[in-house]
Parts: sequence; structure tokens; C-alpha cells
Amino acid sequence: MTAPRSLALAAGIVLFTAPTPAQPPQGASSAEAEMQVIEFAFAPPIGTILRYEQVRAGLVDGRPSGARLFYDYSFERREGGYLVWVELTGIEGLGNEQRARLAETVAAPMLNIRYAIELSPDGGPLAIRSEEAVWAATLDGFALIESEMRSRTGIGEEERAQMLGILAAIREQDGALRRNGMLIVIDDLISLAGRTIAIGENPHEDDIASPLGGTVPFTGTISAGLVAEDMAEIEIAGIANTAGQFAIREQVQYRAAPSSGLVHRMERSRAFEARGGAETQPYRETVTIRLIEEIPAGDRTSTGSN
Repeated sequence: MTAPRSLALAAGIVLFTAPTPAQPPQGASSAEAEMQVIEFAFAPPIGTILRYEQVRAGLVDGRPSGARLFYDYSFERREGGYLVWVELTGIEGLGNEQRARLAETVAAPMLNIRYAIELSPDGGPLAIRSEEAVWAATLDGFALIESEMRSRTGIGEEERAQMLGILAAIREQDGALRRNGMLIVIDDLISLAGRTIAIGENPHEDDIASPLGGTVPFTGTISAGLVAEDMAEIEIAGIANTAGQFAIREQVQYRAAPSSGLVHRMERSRAFEARGGAETQPYRETVTIRLIEEIPAGDRTSTGSN
């Protein structure tokens, strides 16, 4: 069995979430827990725009594809939790010219659409505010991109048909899939919020998303430590066997602030490996997010980086 080509859809803009970090051992006293664990709060900065770079890339048959995406996030307090405003402000395709063009085309309908996600007090996503209006604006973006694609010169008819087909498939997604696409952009950012993680190296078991649908059990190790007064490093590594004839080998590294619960940097790699002698096409995907700038809410023009 081969690793599913759907994993490379949208030129490597992969949509997998990070594994849930391990919880501390049960039965520990409060004093022991204080010494042995890192507790991530959820207290995002208010009145600041957080500018992140996200690189989502895949390697299929040794050929890279994907995109570098730039997002602005800003948090507000609301009754019963928080709002986070999200805006895709820039896209840069990766790989050869055709693959880069595909990645940019697929992401373009969401460019400069600002929308709000309601969060619980501990950072859990609850709902997309005015979801239908956000989707209507996105559909307008699809219409513009599709119109431009039909008349664009300098590309082959096969590439044109491929792009239009992918755009149509995304545009016609059901409500659950499109909602997931709008929520996925905050998953890695808040993946540690509200978690308690044991310091040191410990066994780790979890369920992670499967490319075949649903989840699969993931077994490995998790290590955690403080590298500064308010900065923790977390690493998770392990393997998950799918129902098919391949396994997912995954490694995730975080740098995150326990006081805010926000991830400042994350690198996740997944490799799909044959098992039991099955033949498979080599496939690897990586996702990196990086906080590059904190901007006062009234100034959206800054271009510096941390």
C-alpha cells in the first residue's frame, strides 16, 4: 500500500494537529507536582498583534512542495473566555514553479480575511464568530481566483485543470471540513495551553490524526524542561501504526511560555514508512511555526523580527 496522495493535497499544506502533551503522574502530592511538572496557563497578551511564520511542506518522491504562510493573531477578553482574531497576511509557495504556484493559489482565497474564533478560558476553541459571513467572503475569493486561473496565460492546460479541480474540491467542502480549515490555524499556537507536563523524559501515549481518517494510537517518549524563567522546551517522539501497511514516525519540538500558554516555536516532522515488506512511495511532511514579531495593536506596519 502506498502512503495516500491526499496527504500532499494543496502542495504540501498539511493539516495535522500536534499530539496532546503527556499529563503528570496520578497520585503525586501538590509539593511533588510543583517540583516535577510544568504548568502551562492560558493568559494570552491583550492589545498586541502576534505575527507568526508558518511553513507547511511535504516531500513526495524527493520533490518538495508547500507554502510559507504569515498570520497575524490578536486576543481579546470576552465574557466566558477570549476571542482570537486571525488574518492570513502573506503567502509564499515552495518547491518548483508549478508546485509553488499551486500552493499560493490554494491559500489565496483566505488572504486578508480577518475572522474571530471564540475560546474557552483555558484556550479551547468553541466557535467561529459569524462563520457564514466569513465563508461567504472566502467564496468571493475563490470566485476571483478561479476566474483569474481560467484566463491566465503561461501555464499548461493540465496544470490549469489541476488547480481548478483542487479549488472546486475545497470550495465544495461540507461545513465540518471548512470549519476545521479555519480552526486549524490556531491549533499549534495553543496546543500546550492548560496542559501540565512532567519534567524530564517519560513514556508518552496518545492518539494522533490518521491520513486514512480517524485517529491511531501513538507511542513514544516526551521530555520537558525549563530553559529560562518563562520558557520551556518540550520534545515528543514516537511512532504510530496505521490500519494500512505503513507507520507514521513523528517528532515534535516546542518552545513555549508557561505564563501565557502560547507556543513561540514548533517544529513537527512526520515520515510515512512501509512495514511488513509493503511497497510505499517516500513521503515526509514538516510543519514549523515561529513567532517573528509582537506589534502594538495600533501599528500593523512593522516589519522587524524578534
